[in-house]
Amino acid sequence: MPSNFIKKLKLNLFYFDNLLTKEVFKCDPELCKMERAHILAAAMHRNGIRYIRKDPNNGRIILCTPERIMVATDNYWVIFHEIFCAKLYEMEDKHLKKPFALFDLGMNRAYTSLYFTQFDSCKVIYGYEPHPETFAFAKYNIDLNKEYLIDKGIKVNIFEYGLGDKDATLQLRSISGRDGVSTVEGCQNSAVSGKSNTQSINVKIRNVSTELEKRFVEIKDLELRKILKIDVEGAEYGIFEELCKTGQIKQFDLITGEAHNGIEPIRMKLEANGFTMEHIGGSGKCKDFLFVKA
Repeated sequence: MPSNFIKKLKLNLFYFDNLLTKEVFKCDPELCKMERAHILAAAMHRNGIRYIRKDPNNGRIILCTPERIMVATDNYWVIFHEIFCAKLYEMEDKHLKKPFALFDLGMNRAYTSLYFTQFDSCKVIYGYEPHPETFAFAKYNIDLNKEYLIDKGIKVNIFEYGLGDKDATLQLRSISGRDGVSTVEGCQNSAVSGKSNTQSINVKIRNVSTELEKRFVEIKDLELRKILKIDVEGAEYGIFEELCKTGQIKQFDLITGEAHNGIEPIRMKLEANGFTMEHIGGSGKCKDFLFVKA
């Protein structure tokens, strides 16, 4: 292929990307110059996600999905893209037909919780996030959707602590400016290990079995299926160990999330407790998964 043609093609693509970015972000100069803005703009365009405004108090970018879900992000929009554009937690309709409660462990900015609210079968959400700044961002996103959640009759409960195999106060290490990349002491996450630009904070962790037992009692008369979403940056192995030991793992009908240091220990535990692996993706040791009760 002639080199001049390739150059012209690249130039045309560059101009198209710029035009699309300006169109999506309504010519906001700051957003158009944001790192990899053209990638986010293209993904939003493909998925029918609209830019609404910037919050003048904190600079957060407020977007709206075709389902009327309002979502705030910022220049670290990777996890928003993962959930709402790449559809990490998309699954067959048959799994979401019956009314369900979502248990969101590692809620982050509440993106996954809000993603599941698009389904009429979603009735109750319990979300857990130990990092105070990330929790505040999650609460901000939930508050953006107050009227939407009331209209849909969805009760959302969020808690500023994490869940683990025991009650504890642990040191959480995260990469500055990337609140989706973190881990608590005693856990391994290669995305954080060995990095120099990390910050540490002490966070509260509660025993997962004790916590879930309380929540199961709250919804026992609602006849809801239970979905567990778990993305806890390496702490998932201890949580699954505890849930299998107490037998509470069998309370769930569907389990989805990410394994950060290999899927095999989780697969073996879940299959031994009556689950079938329906999906596995990702690369290296980090795998996203979906297990369904057989």
